[in-house]
Order: sequence, then structure tokens, then C-alpha cells
Amino acid sequence: DGTSCAVCAEGSFSAGGSATTTSCTSCKADEYWDGTSCASCPAGQYSLGGNMTTSWCTDIPEFCSDDPGFTGVAVRDNGIVQYCEDGWTLVKKFKENSDLFHFDDPLWETDGTLLPAGEDILPSPHASADAQYPTYGLTPLSKIRVKSNAGEITIDLGTLDMSYMSLTEIFTGNQVLLPWLTMDDWNNVFPHTGQRVCDPAQNMGLNSRCRDNARTRIGFCGNLPPQPCQNSNTDDADYAFGLGLNNQENCKAGAGWTCGYDAYWGYSKSHDATLWVSAGKPIIDIVRCASNEYWDGTSCAVCAEGSFSAGGSATTTSCTCFKQHYAHWSGSEWSCVACTAPYLKTGSAVPQSTQSSDTCDDLRNVALASYHLDKRKKFPQAVKAANKSVVYFVPMNIDVIGKFDVNSETYSDLTFSALTGTTQNYKGGTLVGSKIYMTPMNKNHFGVFDTATEQYSTIPVYTASNPNNMVEGPAALIGTKLYACPNRAGDVMAVIDTTTDTVSTIPLDAVPNYSGRRFAGSYAVGDKIVCAPYGTFDGGIGIFDTTGQTWTRRSITDVVPDQASNGYYMYSPGCVAGDVVYFPGDRRAGIGKYNVTADDFYEIALNQPAGAFRGCAVLDGKAYFAPRLGRSILVLDVATDSYQLLELIPEIDDIHAVNSNWEMFGTPAIAVDKFIFPPYGVNDIGILQQQKTTNQIKHALSQGSGPTIWYTTADASSVLKGSQGEVTGWTDATGNGYNLGAGTDVHAPTLEMSTNGKYAVRVGGDSGKYLRSADLFVNMGLADIPQPFTVMAVIKIDSGSNYLMDGYGLDTFVVAIDNSDNIFPFPTTNSAWRGTGGASLTGNCGFPSAGWGVHEWVFSNTAGETAIYKADGTAPCIDDTTAKMSHAYTLTGLTIGDDGALRTYIDPGVSWREFMIFPGTLTRQESARYREYLDDIAS
Repeated sequence: DGTSCAVCAEGSFSAGGSATTTSCTSCKADEYWDGTSCASCPAGQYSLGGNMTTSWCTDIPEFCSDDPGFTGVAVRDNGIVQYCEDGWTLVKKFKENSDLFHFDDPLWETDGTLLPAGEDILPSPHASADAQYPTYGLTPLSKIRVKSNAGEITIDLGTLDMSYMSLTEIFTGNQVLLPWLTMDDWNNVFPHTGQRVCDPAQNMGLNSRCRDNARTRIGFCGNLPPQPCQNSNTDDADYAFGLGLNNQENCKAGAGWTCGYDAYWGYSKSHDATLWVSAGKPIIDIVRCASNEYWDGTSCAVCAEGSFSAGGSATTTSCTCFKQHYAHWSGSEWSCVACTAPYLKTGSAVPQSTQSSDTCDDLRNVALASYHLDKRKKFPQAVKAANKSVVYFVPMNIDVIGKFDVNSETYSDLTFSALTGTTQNYKGGTLVGSKIYMTPMNKNHFGVFDTATEQYSTIPVYTASNPNNMVEGPAALIGTKLYACPNRAGDVMAVIDTTTDTVSTIPLDAVPNYSGRRFAGSYAVGDKIVCAPYGTFDGGIGIFDTTGQTWTRRSITDVVPDQASNGYYMYSPGCVAGDVVYFPGDRRAGIGKYNVTADDFYEIALNQPAGAFRGCAVLDGKAYFAPRLGRSILVLDVATDSYQLLELIPEIDDIHAVNSNWEMFGTPAIAVDKFIFPPYGVNDIGILQQQKTTNQIKHALSQGSGPTIWYTTADASSVLKGSQGEVTGWTDATGNGYNLGAGTDVHAPTLEMSTNGKYAVRVGGDSGKYLRSADLFVNMGLADIPQPFTVMAVIKIDSGSNYLMDGYGLDTFVVAIDNSDNIFPFPTTNSAWRGTGGASLTGNCGFPSAGWGVHEWVFSNTAGETAIYKADGTAPCIDDTTAKMSHAYTLTGLTIGDDGALRTYIDPGVSWREFMIFPGTLTRQESARYREYLDDIAS
């Protein structure tokens, strides 16, 4: 006031400031300070009002989202009158107790208008009425807002990289799922405390047509309150909630809910509500592909035969194979191929992210005995036994060890007096030799189950007076030692020497924790133990270097910055693919991905609710995550971070109802060609089986045809390993018994995993590494294999001038590379196999100079039958009607690698993923059938 700071007069305000700039003013909205007094804004401009330093006039925007500060009526250049509020455009209104705008009202799918009296000139959000304004069909959008007197909900379609020219385009199109929204979000708009929350809600999204004819334009569906929660998008649906509603009894509502929501059929309730959109000016200069087209990176291309697309922007379009078809890569083009019964497929994207075919899946279940039904959180993990097709289930809140015979698909309980009547037993299991070591929950000991003798014992480890959630997830094996990252066991890592079952501990620096919780599982990558982050955001990833015996914690605060963003109970037990460890979210919605070699951590975003998945298993470059709170298996491509969801319903029709807190399945095990999901909260064992040529091979074997010998790394458990991780044998997958042993010590091959999750047996490198039949076949009680026979194999070759494999017993089966490029069987009667113009790997055979490839060789003493085929299998590399093996010996034994007996120069880069021997020669049709499988293994 010239002397001191004084209080503004009643009815006026000040923003404060220095003694020379403060003043009080009461300029109203649409007024500004002209230097002397408050003046009205010129036509076409507006003001929010304010003091002398903050009140000014601004052009009224043409489109509401051009200026989020403007609220009021604005006129577009084309004469359309619109009501704006904080950047939103009013497009539609709903009147309380009116069902005019139910799902089937035609105005949802047209640009038509309904203007109540008094609003034909000036639209208003305030008066209660049913209305559809011209802006409904003429406003581009990427966001939607539903608002009521109680609250509002915002839908950001930009999360899905989607934008539309109008709401008409949305509601004349396909369903758009919005899985991140919850029933609680909607309860803020249309409050009702009488209904329970059943997240994730069914068909949460736009234009949702649910089961049993329930439907909603914006919102979700659900089932009657007396029934258990049914969360799958294909479950029974009795009511609809949101905007534009009908249920299965044709009970209708405009905005709110239909009957069936709050009581057994009860009544519908419609509320006052307004519908708004936000986008800005019309989208121009954007490429939009038409329906049945997709963006191939350069232009819009036509979808492959048997697939479809709804079209869309260049960054979002893709094609999808029809139901019960899968994307197939022929080697030169994509197509959609029908699944073979009983295999199923929904949503196979074509083209895939890599040039390899998708798969069909057989999803089914095996029910447990009814007396298990009331047991929650039964089996957290499945573990496959060595050398037999049996999977065992680690017991948690149950007093038996589960046994599942994979071949017969039968289940049995294994009971032990020491387990009878117990609960809160174990949280994970790790196979070492024939034994499964089980990590303790509320126990001070590890459980040990010997799969060979089926005996159970314990190893004392901790001394807590009240043990509680000691270890979460499995322990990790390096060499002969198991390492267990602590959960609530304290700042100490337990170590078990599995040769003697003796225990030691490694003290750790104090780990930040949440209620004592620290880590969720232990995983081995190279010589490092990785502890999955669980308890609190600043605990980080624990890393123990077993070589240097050092402990560090890798910060993840750049990804999980604080507890307010789910920085506690962060991740669940996961799995390892190559040098990457995956952590599925617990209270977080994404999947943590930590590359140990690169020390790189980030989170893969999912359009799924938090905690939807738990532990995983890796096969053929894909990680399969078990359903936890949802009803889908997540299949993650480890090379691209893209994912698909495999719905359990309706493929599994009789999964027992489960409380959401009980969860669904535990961490799966892979046995032969099946994923076995142990029952955790449900009362059923889940089985996922892929339709691949692997199964065609098995079918051929069951019909008395197919290979006589088959070694594969697709099921890594068929490769036997010793206590130091060395390869000790390779099991014949045909069941014929042509099993291989291996060299010992420095002569033992190694098992490698590539970054795409595929295994290989490496015999190259140092000389003298080999796998070999334990004796001559006849001494093993097996039949010799007469000529002719065909070998098909997936091999990695680093171009060199050495042998690929050796003979055994008799020098009748040798494969070599001469002059760095020419491949030949030995001994043959024709030297043309070796010289220039012979079977050149990179020349007329068509193989790359180095790397993985599918090889096919025929060994015969009949002129013209001995052959080496081109990389694509179409024809032999050379056409020689006189070449044959020089002797008619039968195959009496087998060596893969160099046992030092006959050849001593194995190619240094040789690794094997598949090896098959077929009697006779194969037709090109037979070869192509097996190559489809082998090509996928080689990719």
C-alpha cells in the first residue's frame, strides 16, 4: 500500500510479488487488465481473468485440444459449435434413468445428431438430457473421457498407438481391448458399493460383444454376484457396465450398468454422464493401411492368404491368421496353415517378427483328486526328472509331492511321514543329478527328493526361531554348488555342496527390504548368481560372482524409481534364456529383463494387469510364462520382446473356479514336447503341447516308421550333464536305446545355449571331445544298421578342412570337409566327391560359409544312391550315377566328435542340435516334412 503489505479487499485477489508490482484486481473471466481497469476481451477471444500481471486475452481455439486452458463454447471454421473443457470436446450426453443410448441405438454408428431443446445452438454439459452433437462424428481423437457427477475416467488410445478420425470410426469397427483399466477405475464414475471387484474385468474396452450377448460400447462385462469371478474374455457374461449397454436378457442402460450387476438380475441403472474426446486438429499426412493390408516397413501390403487385418496406421497394422490357423514361413513367403486336430490357435500374427513359423497349441488339463480342491497355493514349481518322462511338483501348502507321468498323463500323490500334516513347506526346486533340492518357505531346512529312489529327506540350513518365507523361488546351480538368494532369511546367502550335502553361508551387506522381503529366486548365468529383485525398489538386483567371491547390488531405480510406482513386491520368480534373466511382475505389470553380460536392465511393457504371470520356461527362443492371476499363458519372443497370449478358456473348459488370491498355476517344466503347469490355486494340471514336426516324427515312430536313431537338444533334458555341467551322454529320443555316452574330463563335450534360447552340443574346439555308443551295437543288445541309411542333422560349421564326425568299430561312417569347402562321405569309390566341382558347401550345395544348417547325407553301397543334398533339400549337390560307398559294411557303432581312434582333426566349430538316422533313403516329401522341423531348429 506504499508503506507495507496489506490484505486485499473482499472480493479481490493478488498473486503477490515485489513492492512495486503487487496490486489487487478482480478481473473476471473474459476480461483483461488494460493498464487502468478490467476490460472485456474482443470478439473471438477469451480470458481466464486474474490480476494485472496475469490477465490477458487469447484467441478462442478452433479445436478444443488446441488450448487446454479454454472452457466454454467455441465455433470451428466450418461453423460447427462445440463445448470445450480443459482441452476436451463434448460429443455426447446421457440422461439419468434413460436407456435411449443402449448398445443397439443406431446413433452409435452414425454421424447423426440428437439436439435437445435449447442446445441446438449452444451445447452444454450441465443440463440433464440425452444428446449427440455434430462433434461426435467430426472430431479426430486419441483420448476418450467419461464424466459423471461422481468422477471421471480417461482412456488414452495412444497407449495402443491408435488414433481415429471420429467415434463413428471406432464404433463401426472391431473391438479395442483396454486391459489396463480396472473395475475400480469405473467405480469412480458410477459408484456402487454392492458389487465385488473381479479384476481383470471381462472384455474391458470399446465395442465389446461379450459371451451370451452381453455388450457394451465403452466398459466391460461380468457375471452374476452369486457366481465366482470369471475373468476370461470368453467366460460367461451376465451384465454390462459403462456406456451403451445391453445384457443377455436385453436389459438396457445408457450410462451405468444393466441388471445382473448388483443382484440376481436386479435392475438396470442409468446415470447422468457426458462423453468427451481429445485430439487436436484433423490428422493429416499419416499413412493408413486399408482393411486386409499391413505395413511392411515401406508401404501397405496385402495380407497373406488365410489372414485378415482391420487396417490402421502404418505403425500399428498387422495381419492375423484365421482361427485354428498359424503363420507359416516356407523359406520364401508367408502363409496361414490350418492346425491339425487337436491343436488350436488364435491370433497368430503374420508375418512373424523372424522368418520362422509359429506353432499351434494343444491346451488341456488333468484334474487332481477332489480332496485337493480346498488346498490353496499347492505346488509352486514343476521339475522334470532326469532320464525319464516324469515331472514332480514341489509342495508348498500341501503335504505330498506330486508326480505326473507325462506319457500317460496320469497324476499320483507321493506321501512321506515327515511331510504328513505340514504346510508352508517349499517355494522352488532345482534338479542336480537325480535329486531335486527344494528351497524352504517357513522351514529352516531344504527338502531333498531323489527322483531315482523317490525318497525324501531334509538338510538343515537356517536356525531362525520363527522361520517365515525364508527363500522365494528356486536355488541356482554352478558346478556342484547350489546358491540360495535370501528372501526373509536375512542378509545371508546359503550354499549347499551337493557332492556332500554340506552347508555354508555367505554374509551379505545389508539389503534394503520391504517387511524383510529381499529377493525372489536365484538364477545362474556363467559364473554369476543373479538374485531377482522383490522386496523394495532400492534393493536392486543381487549379483554374486562365484569366481571372485564378490557380492554387488545392481541399481534399478531408473526403471523402478520409488515405492509410489509399485516399488515393492516388484517381481516374481522367472527364468533364464542365454545370458538374460526374466522377472515377471508381482505388483508391477511388466516383465523385467536383465542381460547379465551387458549389465543392462529394462522392463518389457505389457497391456496386462499387474501380477498376471509368474515363473517361466524357455523353448525354441520363446519364454512361456505361467498364468497367475489371469487365464492366459504369455509367450515372449526372447529375440524381439514381442509377445502373444494363449487363452486357457475355452480350450480348457473345466478349470475349477479359483479365488484371485489363490492364483492359477506354478512355474512349468518342459518334458518331451509338453509344458506341464503345476496346480497352484486351481485343482488341475495344465498341459500345453505345440504342433510341430517334432510331433509328426513321434507319430511316425508310433506307426513303426520314422528315424531309427534320434538325438535332439529341443528337449534339453535328453542331454545328460555331470556335476560340473559337462555333457555325459545323449539319450536316443526314439526309445530304441541307441544312447550315447561321452568322453570324460577334457574329452567331454559342452552344452551351449544361444541368445535365442536354443541348446547345442559342442564337440569342436579342443581335439578329442566326443559322444560315442558305449559299445558296439551288438554288444548293447541292439541291431546294426545296414546300408542304405540316411542321416539328417542340424550342425554348426566354421569353414575349415576337417572331419565333422568319426567312425566307430569299422571305418564305414565318416563325414569330412576337404580343401576348406568340399564335403564328402568317406570312403567312396569316386574321387569326384572331393575335388573341384564336387559337393561344395558354399557352391553347388548352397550352404553359408559358416553357421547353422540342415544337412542330409545318404550312405549306400548301391551305385548312384550315395548322396549329399543341397541346403534346401531339393536335390543332391552332384548328380553321379556311379558313386557309392566302397564297402557294404553295416553301421555297428557310432561316434559324434573325435575319440582319437581313427580321425584326429574335428572341425573346431562343430556343434550339433539334431541328429537322426533313417533306414533307407527318404523321398523328397518325407525329407521336406522333417526339414520343416529342422529348419526351425537351425534358425
